Amino acid sequence: VIDRDAEHFHLVLEYLRVPDLLPVTSDVSQIQWLEREATYYKLDGLAKLCNSAYKRLDTVKVSGLLNGQRNLSGMDVRALDLSCIDFSGASMYRIVGDDANLTDAVLSSKYTNLRHASFCRVNALRADFSEA
Repeated sequence: VIDRDAEHFHLVLEYLRVPDLLPVTSDVSQIQWLEREATYYKLDGLAKLCNSAYKRLDTVKVSGLLNGQRNLSGMDVRALDLSCIDFSGASMYRIVGDDANLTDAVLSSKYTNLRHASFCRVNALRADFSEA
């Protein structure tokens, strides 16, 4: 007998039908629920997809973080359009920004932390990395 919460079980079924894609969810709490269920059902591929999904940020969330604490350490911002954003003074320690668009972005400041950051294949046209 399996006694689990059935409210979002359709997401597990959707994954079983198309195991290469994370099912469409409405918010992070559904992804976290789905990850718990994936662990319970030993669906390692789904658990990995969930973990990656709620670690990723979109451009709006990046901008919001920069308006506050300016800490993007360890975040995954691969392939996002981050053009024209002022990152000066931000902590970007171990950030993964591969394939991102950094056109006209400002990353200059002696307080900008880019240690162990990954920015492979970025478009950095006119980006300012001075003093970083």
